[in-house]
Amino acid sequence: MTATRVFPSAAASAAVAFHTHPAGAAIADLRPIEQPSVPFEIDLADPAADKIWRANLWMDAGVRLQELRPADPGERSGCWLVVCEGGEHILMGAYFGAHNLGSLQASDVAAFSSQVSAARRAHRGTANAQLREIHAPYRFAGMKLEYFHGSQPEMRVTGESGHCFGVTRGLELEALLDTISFRLGAGAL
Repeated sequence: MTATRVFPSAAASAAVAFHTHPAGAAIADLRPIEQPSVPFEIDLADPAADKIWRANLWMDAGVRLQELRPADPGERSGCWLVVCEGGEHILMGAYFGAHNLGSLQASDVAAFSSQVSAARRAHRGTANAQLREIHAPYRFAGMKLEYFHGSQPEMRVTGESGHCFGVTRGLELEALLDTISFRLGAGAL
């Protein structure tokens, strides 16, 4: 007898077929299965991104951050800001490679978005949010998300020491803020 279950993951998917050995023991047979070529995340800097993530709210949408003071214009820092899901399940995280620097749960995302909106309406001001550990949301991760509104608005991910892990400005910042606003109003998925 053979039963097959599919376990989706961000990196790859596998089908696990459990074959029953004549002695009664289950033997797992891992075989790669074909998955549709649909990305699970999208870079908001891509001009085609807007149509894609609005049609697929389950898709993670994010921006790669730049160095605060780059040696070369546009130099990337290696840090990402990513928005996942929407509505009451929205999650926003900062990542350095595959390492989660911290995240904001739905209520924190809504409060931060409200602060950003107030700063934008006043054409000045800041917004701050303490990032929390992804697996222990009651603990702060020692990182924060900061928004500065001025002649050139920007959003930064900084550590407790004040070190800036990355910044986003311009069209990428606008795309990120639009994504957050849209997904906050998206309702439960």
